[in-house]
Amino acid sequence: MNCKDAIKGLYINTDDTSSVEIAEAKAHLRGCMRCKAFFERERGIKNLLSAKAPIIKAPESLRKRVFREIEKPSSPIKFANMFRYSRKATYTATVSVIVIVLLVLALYVDENDEPLQIVNEIAKHHINYLQSPNLIDISSSEAKEVESWFRYKVDFIVKVPELSGTKLIGGRLCSIFQKRAAVLVYKDQSQALSLFVIDQPNLDISTMDTIDIDGKKLCRGSRKGVNLVLWKDRGLVYALVSGMREMELLRLASRSTSNMEL
Repeated sequence: MNCKDAIKGLYINTDDTSSVEIAEAKAHLRGCMRCKAFFERERGIKNLLSAKAPIIKAPESLRKRVFREIEKPSSPIKFANMFRYSRKATYTATVSVIVIVLLVLALYVDENDEPLQIVNEIAKHHINYLQSPNLIDISSSEAKEVESWFRYKVDFIVKVPELSGTKLIGGRLCSIFQKRAAVLVYKDQSQALSLFVIDQPNLDISTMDTIDIDGKKLCRGSRKGVNLVLWKDRGLVYALVSGMREMELLRLASRSTSNMEL
């Protein structure tokens, strides 16, 4: 077994310790000083990453896809020439590959994280409203009138909470991943606020950054220059969005409703 096949086998099949190929790769490693040096440097880099960053296990399909890209004949650096580089050059190249893989993993995780997808959608809808403030389906400062307007337009009961220091100016409908959501629109002296009400009882938002205020659990985040606070109440997801300071937004959210749960 040559160096290329040995290192490839030990990289891809880390969980398989019984195959003949792995046994041959380990036998090769015991007798090859170049491969030993390579994996010693890899262990050092992994230890550094473990100390400085969280570990994200790559899905098997992604790992295999990365290796298929590495093996393409068009690659300008052939695997057989790897050991011709100086130690410094090899270390730099290895770190670069790891950084690229980590970035790919971050994008992979982000694209498949449902709470983050919803946060991105909510931020986008709020920014669209700021750019065109006339996007209101009902203009009213009367909570009962707004609640009545939403009846039969969404598949849940909309209750308008009072947000201290703000004024209700109306509401609108929007679609979050092909599902109708209600948006309550408020204003304070200088900022517009959108309160999204979404029927997503199975959405787990506890994976987000969570803070406890007076026994109420709130999830917070920011996207595209706006701050968001999310919580769940009786199976509905609420998201308060604004350009105001995060602590002020948290204060409003903590007082806007009761019996909140994650």
